[in-house]
Amino acid sequence: MLGAANGPVAVLSTALHVDSGTSSDDDDGLHDWARDMVKGVCCMVAVLGGVGNLLTLTAVPYASRCCRAPREVKRLRYSTATVFILNLAVADLLYCLVNLPLYYLQYSRPSLWRDPAHGFACPLAGVLRYTNAAADWMSLAGIAFNRCVCLLSIKWKGRIFGGWKSYVIIALIWLYGFLTQGLSLFQVYGEYGWNNLTRKCDFLKDGNGQPRTDWFLISWSIPCAVILVSYSLIFVKVKQSGRTILRSSKHQRMEHVEALLKTREDKTSRMIFVVFVTYCICVLPITVVNVADPYNKRPYVSIICYCIYWLQYCCNNIIYVVSNGVYRKAYIIFLTEVIPPLKRILKRPVSWQVRQSTAITTITGHTLSTRSFSPLSRQLQHTDSLRFCGESSARQAPGGERCAGAAAPGTGRKRSMTL
Repeated sequence: MLGAANGPVAVLSTALHVDSGTSSDDDDGLHDWARDMVKGVCCMVAVLGGVGNLLTLTAVPYASRCCRAPREVKRLRYSTATVFILNLAVADLLYCLVNLPLYYLQYSRPSLWRDPAHGFACPLAGVLRYTNAAADWMSLAGIAFNRCVCLLSIKWKGRIFGGWKSYVIIALIWLYGFLTQGLSLFQVYGEYGWNNLTRKCDFLKDGNGQPRTDWFLISWSIPCAVILVSYSLIFVKVKQSGRTILRSSKHQRMEHVEALLKTREDKTSRMIFVVFVTYCICVLPITVVNVADPYNKRPYVSIICYCIYWLQYCCNNIIYVVSNGVYRKAYIIFLTEVIPPLKRILKRPVSWQVRQSTAITTITGHTLSTRSFSPLSRQLQHTDSLRFCGESSARQAPGGERCAGAAAPGTGRKRSMTL
């Protein structure tokens, strides 16, 4: 094994001292438009995804500890869902700031990665990329599984995700990402190096099979199955709770009750559709290409599919964070505290400064008004919350978390937890 001086840092420093022209050693048979498209998409996603995920990693912890933040934002620090959201942001940020620049260099200066003097750089780049990708996909599955368990069973939510257990699951996700290609790393089944077929640092074919094909089949199918099953169970639960509320809300005006439940079901369906379709659109094409065309006989199809896949590292932050009203409030708190002129630009009091909340947040992250139908809203709050406790005292949930429905010390009001 070569020293750190022969790693990707050495390749990067060498590339910076080489002129921008393409030498004959770097002619890998690709047209200039394909190479330019790869480099352009890498730069765009690295900047947009890096900024968005870095903002999430700074805004959410800061806002959840801000003394002037509303209760729903402060509860983010106690929510197990926040742990998985931040882990996804870490995985996306690492891919944007580490693996996409390495992709850029591989398509800009392939001769540097073939150089024996940098022999350890190429295997290391491949290990980092595949570990990061597998952990990112499994993080999406972890978010879906967390939402499903928290909605279906209060008891199992505490047993699986309570306290330090969430962090153990996060560690296992990254360990899983490493183990998915551990056999190739130790040259038991294939190995890493410069692949002339895919024109990048990749798996090299083994005499017993194609490790790259097997990796994509396993790493895509497992998270896809978890996401599909988890959100299907969530949708079924929302439908069942809606029917229960309809049977127990005869004293309400039924047209308003039905409209409110229909809105909730539509938002849940839309959230599930967006999450699953985005995952399939971004990840499924590269899986199909690597499985159906293991020898990369259609390199331009592969390049286009990878450019689509990289967009996922921008979309994840929008789907899971920006689309959630509570996380948007955390963004506003952080930005207005760090950049005070934003308060004047808004020309109105920011929403998080309003102390009395008149809305509840459902599993979709959207808010429902509680002004008109307080009995119905309390039932929705019960069926859509992570916790529901008695009014008499504050109880401790498994793992040391305060129960979301319990009254805070010194107050007579109940609290709700967003999903």
